[in-house]
Amino acid sequence: MANPEPLKYYLNNRLLFLLLTFFAFSINAKAMSIDTIELMDSDEPLIQDITYNYQLFYDYNWSEFDCVGTLNFSVSLPENTSRLLFYRTTSYVTDSDPSDLFFGAVAEYPITSTNITIPNLHWGTYFKICAIFPNGNRVYSPIYSINDYIDPQDLDLILSSVENAEINEVDVQIENKNLYVNAHESLSLSVFDLSGKLLFTGEIQQTAVIPLDNTSSPVVIVTYITSSTTKTIKMPVL
Repeated sequence: MANPEPLKYYLNNRLLFLLLTFFAFSINAKAMSIDTIELMDSDEPLIQDITYNYQLFYDYNWSEFDCVGTLNFSVSLPENTSRLLFYRTTSYVTDSDPSDLFFGAVAEYPITSTNITIPNLHWGTYFKICAIFPNGNRVYSPIYSINDYIDPQDLDLILSSVENAEINEVDVQIENKNLYVNAHESLSLSVFDLSGKLLFTGEIQQTAVIPLDNTSSPVVIVTYITSSTTKTIKMPVL
């Protein structure tokens, strides 16, 4: 009698697809339950009472305003929090979609913290905190921007000086309450103080020195027009 042919098992393609799908879903469900809970309902936010004590100064190396200061805020953590993390961006951001932000710096604080103080934070920094639970679940605070806690006039000076430092084609500097202008061509120039007083207007033939003694304004607004561009710059009176 011939030996029986070995049994062969064939797996239906549809059944294989269903098994793989179930397996993938199980893995994703497990991962989601561990560390991807972004927000949870709470009676009060994780971060409260935010203040930013800063100093505005003029950076001569980059010919622009800069701002650095100390961030302070209070913390209210959910029950059973086991770890507290502080995230912040490491580059200056003027305006960004929060989903595009990269939080390159992370620091851990004791869960007993009720107030957090972080020195030497520059303008343009975004930050948030994260509460981690014993089972690995996480809850994040909303994302905050340092720029929202800077006086609007100061922030306008910072952003204007950065923008103009990048695109300025005419060399304009203030020293000893004199405005020095150097250009490769003639231009039209106007200078106003913060009260709107006209300090100077006229044609400049490449170079000029304009006294600013007749104003007590700490900042002047310089507008020049060349054959190719029009620029407005806010500058400190030094």
